[in-house]
Amino acid sequence: MLQNRKRKQRMVRSWASAGKGHACFVVGAGTSLNNLSDEQIEKIQESFTICVNRAYQIIKPDILLYQDCQFFFENKKYVKENPDNCIMLTRDITSIVELPHLYTFKLITGKFSKPNRLPYLQGSGNSGALAFQLAMHLGFNPIILLGMDCCYDEEGNTSFFGKNKFHTNRTLINCRLGLAYIKLCSKMVKIYSLSTNNFFKQSSFLKVMKKLKKVKKKFKLI
Repeated sequence: MLQNRKRKQRMVRSWASAGKGHACFVVGAGTSLNNLSDEQIEKIQESFTICVNRAYQIIKPDILLYQDCQFFFENKKYVKENPDNCIMLTRDITSIVELPHLYTFKLITGKFSKPNRLPYLQGSGNSGALAFQLAMHLGFNPIILLGMDCCYDEEGNTSFFGKNKFHTNRTLINCRLGLAYIKLCSKMVKIYSLSTNNFFKQSSFLKVMKKLKKVKKKFKLI
């Protein structure tokens, strides 16, 4: 059983502030990802990316964050083989396998907040908000939201790949609570949104890319 397994490799505390002076894209699985051109995707991947769940199918991640065992079972080939040479990050209580590139974090449930140190993240119901929180821990500034929509497209799709079978009537509520938390953090870090949501004014892709020319080039965390 999960609780009887030895503790997995924990997210490294020394990662804190490693991204200082760099930009980071936090990538959810919203339907707006389908609006990206190949050229835009190539430009995005010149910066550090933290992808959530199946967003890796559109954007190559530097960190892939997921929380559920079911995600691993449905994407275990990608997680195990790691063709994009990224860091896999999951909750300690849902870690299924031991891999050199797989790290875990401990989740403090309740309201979204910024806890004191890694390997702790805090908040419930929105993995995208946790990915943003991680980006803040790592010291990235600015942080760009991508695919963090919290809304459906005109066909009623919940995600870029269609209708997510795990979608419930709480999903959008939790997603919007996560965006509200992120907006509160705009006092501490510069945030640009390339997503389709009602919490942030959608920025111009070209203008954001122009601003990123002033920050340091992409780096590898490990």
